[in-house]
Amino acid sequence: MVTPSKVLSQLVVGLTVSVLLVVLNSTRIVVGARGALEFVLRPEIQVVAKGVSVIRASGNLIHSMGSGAQELKDLRSSRTALQQEVDELSSLRSENEALRTALGVGTLRGTATQNFHPAHVLSAGHTLMIDNQPGVRVGLTVASKEGGYIGVISSIGQTTALVESVTNRNTNIPARVILPDKKTVDAEVHGSFGGGVTVERVLTEVDLAPGSPVETRGTNDETPSGILIGWVGQQKAKDKSAVYQSASVTLAAHPEEQDVVFILAPKSQD
Repeated sequence: MVTPSKVLSQLVVGLTVSVLLVVLNSTRIVVGARGALEFVLRPEIQVVAKGVSVIRASGNLIHSMGSGAQELKDLRSSRTALQQEVDELSSLRSENEALRTALGVGTLRGTATQNFHPAHVLSAGHTLMIDNQPGVRVGLTVASKEGGYIGVISSIGQTTALVESVTNRNTNIPARVILPDKKTVDAEVHGSFGGGVTVERVLTEVDLAPGSPVETRGTNDETPSGILIGWVGQQKAKDKSAVYQSASVTLAAHPEEQDVVFILAPKSQD
């Protein structure tokens, strides 16, 4: 005799078996699908693996080249900085010429035929040591970044050159003084012991007014005229019986304060 409890038990067993069959079939599908997916993606996985290897190799190569790349970067930065200094000089020259015109000093007549070559100062003082540049020769004029007179090239080595500055006591620079009435008088600028600079051989009859500009007179292409040396300072006691008078000079550019200078070379010979 079939009772309700037996029917219920058979129903539960049937449902349990059905669930187990579904689970087993699902597992086979998942496993099969995973295998099929791995089969389909295997070439891409291999490519990715090779890509990772290439990236790692590239990283090692870049690391090994790091020091060389940094040196190249530093060189490019130095070149950029030097070009900026040249550009600034060009701008300053224009500003200085405009200022000189406003002050009635005139223009830098001699520098129109000159090329400006920047050089780093390795050692500063009464004699400057600078790095040598192509085409540099003894006798060329050296000026500051602002255009003030520094000195002349006195000797040249393989990698460096020496500049005898305006403060050297052996200096004797042909110069001229621009008087308040815009007239000029010839003079000489001499360095003195202790780094002082004086303007000399100015006729006693001339009113040598303090603040009058003193500039190079120019004797040849290598020593252009119109480079500002400084301004007349304190006048020494004037002896009316003497032929000449002298005075100190306040420099436009102090040699010991320079880090970069410019060598002036005639364009026709550069």
